[in-house]
Amino acid sequence: MTDPTTNPTEERAGVAASAHALTVVLEPDGSLRRVVRVGPTSTVARLEPGLPVYELAAAICGASAEPALWEAQLSAVREHPAVAVQFEVTVDPTANATQRVRREVVATPVLDRTGQLDCVVLQCSIGRQVDDGSVPIDPDADRFEELVAALPALVWSALPDGSLAYLSPEWERFTGIPVPRMLTNGYYDLIHADDLPAVASQQLEFDDDDRFDFPAFRLLHASGEYRWVDTSVVAVRNESGQIQRILGVTTDAASMHDAQIAEQRLSEQLSAALEVAGLGRFDVDIGTGLARLDARGREILGLERGDFDSPPLPIEALVATSHPDDTERVKAAIQRVFDGTDTKYRTQSRRVVQTPAGPMIRNVLGVGRLEPREHGHSHFVGVIHDLTAESAAAAAGLRAQKHEALGTLAGGIAHDFNNMISAITMSADVLEAEVARGGQPDEGIAEIRAAAERAAKLVRRLVSLSQDSAPELLPVDVSELAREVCTLMRPTLPRRVELVPPSPLTRVPPVLGSDRDLRQVLLNLIDNAGQELAEGGRIEVRVDTVELDSVAAAAFTRGAALGAGRYVRLVVTDDGPGIPADGLARIFDPFFTTRRPGGGTGLGLTATQSIVRGHGGAITADNRIGARGAEFRVLLPQADGG
Repeated sequence: MTDPTTNPTEERAGVAASAHALTVVLEPDGSLRRVVRVGPTSTVARLEPGLPVYELAAAICGASAEPALWEAQLSAVREHPAVAVQFEVTVDPTANATQRVRREVVATPVLDRTGQLDCVVLQCSIGRQVDDGSVPIDPDADRFEELVAALPALVWSALPDGSLAYLSPEWERFTGIPVPRMLTNGYYDLIHADDLPAVASQQLEFDDDDRFDFPAFRLLHASGEYRWVDTSVVAVRNESGQIQRILGVTTDAASMHDAQIAEQRLSEQLSAALEVAGLGRFDVDIGTGLARLDARGREILGLERGDFDSPPLPIEALVATSHPDDTERVKAAIQRVFDGTDTKYRTQSRRVVQTPAGPMIRNVLGVGRLEPREHGHSHFVGVIHDLTAESAAAAAGLRAQKHEALGTLAGGIAHDFNNMISAITMSADVLEAEVARGGQPDEGIAEIRAAAERAAKLVRRLVSLSQDSAPELLPVDVSELAREVCTLMRPTLPRRVELVPPSPLTRVPPVLGSDRDLRQVLLNLIDNAGQELAEGGRIEVRVDTVELDSVAAAAFTRGAALGAGRYVRLVVTDDGPGIPADGLARIFDPFFTTRRPGGGTGLGLTATQSIVRGHGGAITADNRIGARGAEFRVLLPQADGG
């Protein structure tokens, strides 16, 4: 882009102002060729080309102008065109200065290629001083100009009619175009064609502070690419309230805009991923207690329709749809996050959702974490998963697995049950003979009662195992439960298999859970170990406690959601062949089994993992280190106060 009004000699001489209020180019005869720059603090009105030097002096100095001084200095430049001339002039009071001041003027000759005087560059400083040499009226003016020149922003000023009066040196560094050329031509031709109409038609609507922000637009950079810029302007008014000048700052917002675009793309990708997975998203401001949910999250919880940009809802609205039996537990879990007691959240609860067909109960899993923000309140963010269909499938699998377990137990307990019946029969025969002889039947009756109670207890365990009703969550002593299950399972194992229960001295804090479901976990793990020990071996069940920090918890679950805290640990080991290397990663997958065809459904460990996770715990499977066999470890959170 060329500027027909710019003299090549001026460009070679680098004609541009630095820290000066006014820079003009004069013809050799002293008349005005053009204005290069009017600084942001200048009060000089617009100057027209061809203006004689004495009128230029009057425009700058007012009534105090000394035309003869200006003529003499320019004559000196013409006579010695290799030397710049410096002189001072007196300036009359203005609206910005109530006293007469002195300005420094520098006249620099510019020669053409033949060595002849082509023009004179005249620069007037903005440093002002009182005539009597006392304190300067504006001692920071020069400092202000230097500061503006050093700023990485594009600083500019314009007259009320919109014509440019000043551009900081940064404009040339940003665009690669000399400032004098842009002052003459403006910079509209540097604005992206798609953004130009909006910028050109923009009306300046100043606020109460006389400020206005332009919408972002793209500006041509020296590299040849368009960069996004932000522009803020402020109006400078005179005593009568009229706008005298407009000051503006344009900043390179490319990196910020790119970051915003990248963030928007990530948000869109996240939304797409959540939609595919059927998950809902939530974001709760801890300070205000207001929650934002996307459309899927609102649908899962049965809330009014909306999306992430809809007005936020109070956190109480998210709790209100909880099943009455789960409400307090959900409240407590959320409160722990708000209090900072927990930084992670994982709660499974039932939700009562109104549908066109009537109210329905959904099984919903909420997983989230506390996310500190550098500025403002922390946020509680996470996802919501509707587990209703999965829970139904898991329940069906669990029922199938229970039937399998019952079949296994039936053969094992038949012998025990026959022994109890035999004991009852024999005791009855003895009792009958004793009565016939006229003896006391007390001892026989006691034997019959004990045998009957053992049989009843065994039946109750079987009934409990076969029930499909919703479990009741109560404090459970895992060590005592493990001993009971070992007693129940011992007859079902091959004769050469030794089953070692936890020591009677083992005492651990209770866990909050379902006695029936946790019993099922132990049955599955012991039965699974027994299947690998057809030729005999040893199964050991241990129970203890462990306290994990967040790092150890993540390591135990290989990164899965398990928070720091105190846990009851249940370990079942065997000395069998162990788990095949290619089976470790799939050991909990549905229908995966290492048994021979027809030897099992492959749902036992899947159901076990589902139960453990439903209790807020985790389970892992590994081969034992330094010994034969497999080891299953279960972590269950201790009940509150445990």
